[in-house]
Amino acid sequence: MSCNGFLEWVILYRGTRILLSPPYEEVLHSGVLRPMFELGLERRRGLLAPLGTLDTAKTSLLLKLQAAIHSHVKDAERLEAYDATIDHLRRAFHAVYDKPIEDLKNMDVFAWMFSISDGYVALLKQQDPVALALFACFASLVREMRRMWWTHGWGEWCISQICTELKKEEDWLVQYVSDITG
Repeated sequence: MSCNGFLEWVILYRGTRILLSPPYEEVLHSGVLRPMFELGLERRRGLLAPLGTLDTAKTSLLLKLQAAIHSHVKDAERLEAYDATIDHLRRAFHAVYDKPIEDLKNMDVFAWMFSISDGYVALLKQQDPVALALFACFASLVREMRRMWWTHGWGEWCISQICTELKKEEDWLVQYVSDITG
């Protein structure tokens, strides 16, 4: 799949999580970068907090996708990875869409990559169709950051590439992804 470069970037980005754990964590939270890391932790806690708002039209579509996944996939381990990923996507969608778009911060979108499970990342590496479909949903959040030059076109491109692949393998996923990312 030609979205490989972006998927590799996700894996590399997640690799920076090691810097947020001991012993590096102490250094980062006590040095000159402390305010930046504290803000990041605050945003992450907000992302992981219980959802305080009802599902929106966008997040309701994620729940419909989740139900469809459960009717097509029977492997419990995969379902666990998908369910956790969808939960984090719902939270990320709330973080992005529950505020004016001009208040959108990088962390609102990219915190998702720190939250996803290693099991989901393994499925993504294997280019598992459902994992890719969920990644396309994430790419729609990247698309919302289009006013930032460095994200311009990434979201759209990734969604397009994934939908093209899904049409070849798992056509049932395409409409759900289109509804969510549309």
